[in-house]
Amino acid sequence: MNHSFKNTIIRIVAVLLILLTGVVIVNKSLNIHVHRDANGSVFVHAHPYDKSNDSGPTKSHHHSGNELFCIQQAEILYMAVFLLLISTIVFSVTNFFLHSPSFQNPFILHLQNGRAPPAI
Repeated sequence: MNHSFKNTIIRIVAVLLILLTGVVIVNKSLNIHVHRDANGSVFVHAHPYDKSNDSGPTKSHHHSGNELFCIQQAEILYMAVFLLLISTIVFSVTNFFLHSPSFQNPFILHLQNGRAPPAI
């Protein structure tokens, strides 16, 4: 794969991740709310909703069990994909620098072609 094309793809993915993370942060900041079901279980999640009718600590709009499950799974999936992409980028950058010809340990004398270093 062309090196500049690969860099372009990495930059696009990085920008998209930054934008998606920003959207998730803004959504959690503005729309987080709590539900309590009939069993007394508490669910905390975030999505846009009409706040004008709900002033109490627990919100009155309802979700089915499937909706709550899907919301939770979407949050987990987002975090898993985010961590996977970050670890992939960190590994590829680390791998690039460790195997780069310019990366050498300064405390080890590397002899090339069986020649000694030049003497003064």
